[in-house]
Amino acid sequence: MTLIPTIERLRFLLRSDAVEARDELLATLTSSRFFDQIRVTAKSTNPSRVIAAIQTTIYEYCAGRSPEYGAALAAATHEYALELWETGNRELVLSTLSGLADSHCTALELLGRSDEVLRATARYIDLYTQLNDRDNLPSLKVRRANALLNLKRVDEAELILRDASLNEHMGARRLREQIAAIKVDVVTVRGTSNNVPQVGDPKGLVETIDKVLPRIASAELSSDIVVRHRIQKASTIFIGRPSKEEIRKSLEILTSCLSWARENKQAGLENEALWGLYLCHSRLDHISEAADVLINLRMNLESMRDGIKDPRKRGGVFAAHPHLFGATCEYLERANRPADLLVAIEASKGRAIADRLTQKAGTVVSDATTYSCVTSLPKLTSRDNFHYLTYFVDDTRVYAILVTRQGNICMPKPIEISSEALRDTQEIVDPRRWNKPQVNGGISANLQAMFSPLVAWLGELLETSVLRKGDHICYSPDDQLHNIPLHYLRFQQRMLIDTFSLSRVHSAFHLDLVLSKPKAPPPDTYVAIAVPLDDEQQDAQFMESIEAPLRWLNLNCRKGNALQGTQATPQSVNRESLQHRLVHFSTHGYFPQDGANPFANSGLYLSDEAGLPGRLRAEAGPYDGKLTPESIVATGVDLSGSHVSVMACVSGLAKKGIAGDALGLDWAFIQAGASSLISTHWNVSAAAAAAYFTMFYDKWIRQKQPRAVAHRAAMLELLGDDRAANSLNKWTAFSLTGDFR
Repeated sequence: MTLIPTIERLRFLLRSDAVEARDELLATLTSSRFFDQIRVTAKSTNPSRVIAAIQTTIYEYCAGRSPEYGAALAAATHEYALELWETGNRELVLSTLSGLADSHCTALELLGRSDEVLRATARYIDLYTQLNDRDNLPSLKVRRANALLNLKRVDEAELILRDASLNEHMGARRLREQIAAIKVDVVTVRGTSNNVPQVGDPKGLVETIDKVLPRIASAELSSDIVVRHRIQKASTIFIGRPSKEEIRKSLEILTSCLSWARENKQAGLENEALWGLYLCHSRLDHISEAADVLINLRMNLESMRDGIKDPRKRGGVFAAHPHLFGATCEYLERANRPADLLVAIEASKGRAIADRLTQKAGTVVSDATTYSCVTSLPKLTSRDNFHYLTYFVDDTRVYAILVTRQGNICMPKPIEISSEALRDTQEIVDPRRWNKPQVNGGISANLQAMFSPLVAWLGELLETSVLRKGDHICYSPDDQLHNIPLHYLRFQQRMLIDTFSLSRVHSAFHLDLVLSKPKAPPPDTYVAIAVPLDDEQQDAQFMESIEAPLRWLNLNCRKGNALQGTQATPQSVNRESLQHRLVHFSTHGYFPQDGANPFANSGLYLSDEAGLPGRLRAEAGPYDGKLTPESIVATGVDLSGSHVSVMACVSGLAKKGIAGDALGLDWAFIQAGASSLISTHWNVSAAAAAAYFTMFYDKWIRQKQPRAVAHRAAMLELLGDDRAANSLNKWTAFSLTGDFR
């Protein structure tokens, strides 16, 4: 029998330069008629060619030749390919990566490991949705639905199969037919024996259960097998249309199973029972009880994460319940429990923060640590005289909570805007693109009007004097909402910034961290970085614009240092003392449009040893002058107590990462300790950006206005009465993040 290497060992062989060891591995695997050619190619020092060489073998093994070996090899190769992709290697196409992911799930499916399929597909579907890959995403969704059916979670499988992208998928049609047959034919619960037929065979299923049920149904709660059976029996009544009496009976059974699971410390069974109880309470319209059960389930999963240090494994704990936070928000809103909804929203954001802190500290930081600060929010809003607005984006709607400066918690009705609508906004967030013909036909939306419901409900609070004109609102966006500047949304016939000043934070935890530090005066020392492209040096007007903020700082700050042109490399920036400074960047920014990971593929263009960045060289390489979120984190840049101004295009954009972080430069500078920053949402001319930043500095540093007041005043003064798209493009592109004082 062949000994199967671990995934870690396989990854090591793929990544290392040990060509002979890799060849020995391949010699034990390959059975293709292209054996010799594959072995030669696999000796290449080009990692993309190595992956391409063994891809055929992986498909063959995962499809049935040796699924155990294939699962390990596909998982290892996928992780290696993903590493290459995230570091900018584009020799591999996305369909290769998602194909490896699909092969991994194929092998797990053949092995009957439905739980593992769920964990794997949860991650893969999220990843390839973010990367906008369409080749293998439908197949991954169908495999997830099939695993759910095998685990008797029919309602969840049916929900996945409603996805419009699966309408023409043959596997999806087959599963829909199976679900229809189950709902018609299965009138009793399925058993737990490993020999139970697949869900597509209702007749055989019922016959098997008829033999097993008499022995198990009468058994006492004496073992996990019996308890699991009773939980499944009580939960699967929802395959059909149970009566209220049947649901109440299931509720009683599940309650007793929950008690047994807790007494016997069976966390998995406890979570299964809780999910079943949620289904029962929801069908009985026990709204608040359903919410309580979901909160208990979330806390259980958080406790499980507390015992795990590995970030990837921590992330997988919630994978089996992808709709948990959405359902929790729904039932807390319906139960009119705004304080608990606030906790739930912040808990959804806290997982990514806890994972980041765990990775940084080398010891587990519990999820609760990152959202326990919500209890102090009313005190903070009252002390610093502002309002805190936080959002949670679900599949079909957005939930919001406002903590007022009076310390009250306000909750609007759910806002009917889908996550898909928000994901499609990056191309038309710039006002100049509104109402324009699109490449794929149709006219682009006007985001100012389209997303006005996100803030329209604040009007009622303004009319009742809960909010006042000139108040400050600090908001925490979610998902792709991060890329939309809330301040330019339509509000009472004008824009939100006409009524309020605004700033954003990543979470209540971030806000608490910022406001826990004493209010500090504007910094009187600076570090300024100005880098044009090589063909812009002869453009006098452009050079005048990117240097204008540097001249202002030189005249108005006590001291500072400017790194310009070829002097401004990532290495020279890292050598500067950046703590408690005003750090200003005048350069070009970039953000991936092709689904690439922004952690490695967004940033600023600085110079490198070869000189100034050139348009082609900066985009295609070789080029070492990129300042990326990855390089900021890796080099340990320390911006503690500093304000960072990023006078560069698209520097304020972000994309949700695998861990839930809003990845981008904004995130990286905050992670490096910046107390506040100003960044941009779209491409802005250097002249317009220079006018904004010099005016902002004058109001904040010279006139001593609070950052948020200076930010708003600069935009409104530059806008004047001109609200045309071109004017909005120039003057509303800038967002303030972090400390607003």
